[in-house]
Amino acid sequence: MNQNNFNNSLLRGNHHTEDKFDTSIPFIELQADSIENINFYIENELFRKIDSEFNLSNDIRQQISDAIFEVADNTKTHSQSDQLIMCGQFYPKKGRLSFTICDDGIGIPENVNNIEQIYSNTENRVDSRLINWAMKLGNSTKISNIPRGLGLAGIMDSMKRLGELTIISNNGFWKLTSSNSILLKSMEYEFQGTLIKLDFLLKSDAETMIITPNIDSFNF
Repeated sequence: MNQNNFNNSLLRGNHHTEDKFDTSIPFIELQADSIENINFYIENELFRKIDSEFNLSNDIRQQISDAIFEVADNTKTHSQSDQLIMCGQFYPKKGRLSFTICDDGIGIPENVNNIEQIYSNTENRVDSRLINWAMKLGNSTKISNIPRGLGLAGIMDSMKRLGELTIISNNGFWKLTSSNSILLKSMEYEFQGTLIKLDFLLKSDAETMIITPNIDSFNF
């Protein structure tokens, strides 16, 4: 994260590292509802780096864009934050694109527990489990009944086909691995807001993504 200036936004001091191979996707701060600006960034920063090494199909390009926009939409809808931070890193030799989207909103666990009251005692609250609740199909903290977007469950379903998904929010760590197993951990220090990392695993022919079994049998 030093190459794209993400760490400079979180840590004091100069943590910048020169991007010798021009593979970092630069740090940017955008309005969560700025569809035009987000799309411009994806096309001119993210795909520009990939196109020099891979010839992605239009379908895969659309799936990557859709996943990023769904995260942005969920931020606007659930986090009570209007701002998004985006950046990423492309690893041509590994065929891997890591892309991070971050906000400084209320956080998924706090938002879920405020509405669902799953934990009555905050000392016993397990934030990773609250994140996992939010990833279940049909679970939502939206007050409005108007459907919009895929939601977190839809993002997870997409990333089962595209690679890996990591969510850090409040004291919770949640990860969907490339083998479609789920890791839940509790962090010692709280992260204010939500950080979502999308790891797209590109095959050498760049026509399809790694496809792995789904994990519908995993329970809360």
